[in-house]
This record gives sequence, C-alpha cells and structure tokens, in this order.
Amino acid sequence: MNSNIVKGKREYDDKNFKKAVEYFDRVSSDDGDYLGAALYKINALMELKEYSGCLKFINSLIEESPYDELLWYEKVRCHIFLKQKIQAFDALKEFERLIDGDDKYFTLSIARFYGLLGDSYSALTFCNKAIALDGNYEEAFYEKAQIATRLQDHDLMVECGEKLIEFADGNVVKLMLPFLLNLYADNYQRSYEIVAMMGELDEEHCELLKYSIYQNMLDDWGVEIRTDAPVEWHVDEALRLLFQFGNYGVDKGVYGGVSYMIL
Repeated sequence: MNSNIVKGKREYDDKNFKKAVEYFDRVSSDDGDYLGAALYKINALMELKEYSGCLKFINSLIEESPYDELLWYEKVRCHIFLKQKIQAFDALKEFERLIDGDDKYFTLSIARFYGLLGDSYSALTFCNKAIALDGNYEEAFYEKAQIATRLQDHDLMVECGEKLIEFADGNVVKLMLPFLLNLYADNYQRSYEIVAMMGELDEEHCELLKYSIYQNMLDDWGVEIRTDAPVEWHVDEALRLLFQFGNYGVDKGVYGGVSYMIL
C-alpha cells in the first residue's frame, strides 16, 4: 500500500485530521487504493468542518464513479451539514435508488437522513423497512423510538419500549429509554413496572424515578391527593392509590387508617 495512505490513516486514527488530509492529497488518482484513501480524506474534512471543500471533492469523485453509494452517502451528509436542504433531499433520492434494498445498514441510514431533514414519516417508512430485513435490529428500534417521540405517537412509543426492554436484558442504562418512552406516552403503570426491572439501581434513584411518575400523573390528570390527617406515605403507596383511580375510578377511601380523596 502507498506509504502516504499508511501515514494518512495513522494521522487520522490519532485525530490529526489536517495532517491526514495532507498525506491523502499526495495519493494519485491512478493508485489502486485511491478511493479508499479518498473516503478517509472525506471523513477527515468532515471532522475539520471543511464542508464546502469536502462537497467539492465528493462531486469530483462522483463524476468518475457515479454509482458509488458510499460517495452519495457522504454527499447527503455534506449537504445536511451545509444546511442545503433541497440539495440534500435530491442527493438522498439518488442514494435511495443506488442502495441494495436488502442492505439493512444503508436502509437505516436513509431513515436517519430523513429524520435529520425533518421528514419523520419517510424516516419511519425506511426504519420499518430496516426492521423488516432484521426483526432484531436494535439500532433500528432505537431510531424508531426517536421518530415515535418526534411524532408524539404514544402507541408507537409504547411498542418500541417493549422491544427495547427485550434488548436491555436487565441493563439499567438500556432500560431508561423504555421507562421514558412509557412515561411520556402516559403509560404510567408500565413505567412503574420497568423501575422494578432495574435490579442494579440503588434505592435513592428508584425513588426518584417513581416520584417522577407520581408527579407526571398529578400534572397530567390535574388532580391531587387530599387526606383528613397528616400522612407520610411511601411513593409506592401514593402511586397505588393513583393507579386505582386511573384504572377503576376509585377516588376516595381509607388507606392506612387515613381517609383520602383524589380530586
């Protein structure tokens, strides 16, 4: 391999992007590894935020290799960074046309691009296509969850949450997203159940999550719990009363020897 490519990759890995570009600029276009070096150069220019120069370089490469999907991928990225929305959409359409329909990675890339360009419905279409190719494509479900949140589609948020619980396999960090999806979808009972799945989470943080459910329920429903005597109920107990109210309409009673009303 050309020594300039080797040195350029080394500088790139060390995040010396300007120096990396200098080495890649020395690679001749008739070099057998030129396209690989060019892709490194593109990414180095992106890291340097030299988007206009990068786009000019990409366009010159596309003139020579008009059907290279990686170049069109980078072209879309460049237009997005330059806030050239119309050009980004045009490049994205060409990228769509070129990719292999069975490639879940590029299919998901299209979904992400549409999301960045503000077209959430097209983003959802391609996200679902990626999932159809691989029903356990975790990254696609994370992307779908973001789309569902942007669309404020509560049913879709809950659906994504359930799949993400499977992927989490008890991991506290991974369970946070399904917790939040259900919380923002007003699916409070499920949010509470997810907290119980966080076995590794300490008690203090569990209480904070439960209190966030409690406060969201009060704010969402516009209610409060009133008692005929001072009480120091645990948040679990207060939530139990709110769940009974939400599920069965129980708005008053006696709990722990204290009369209460929800109004």
